Amino acid sequence: TTSNQSPLGGGMCKDKRPHCSRCGARTGLARVSPVRSIELRIYECASCGQTDYYEVSPDPHASWGLLAGDRLAGILAALKRNDGAP
Repeated sequence: TTSNQSPLGGGMCKDKRPHCSRCGARTGLARVSPVRSIELRIYECASCGQTDYYEVSPDPHASWGLLAGDRLAGILAALKRNDGAP
């Protein structure tokens, strides 16, 4: 599975909080981790407990990708190994 395009759209200001993928409430930034040429941003929802993982490109005009499936598993495994290679 590859990343799904987020409803945030291109050019979203990086200090804004996305909506929860489960309940739609605003989420809070829990962690930022650099992984190779991307940034992994982890947002948590205080309303329902959902955790959403976003792939953020250094390009400020690129869309954020809501991560799921194999792509998310690969990035999380790279972080665990601490090698930064998805």
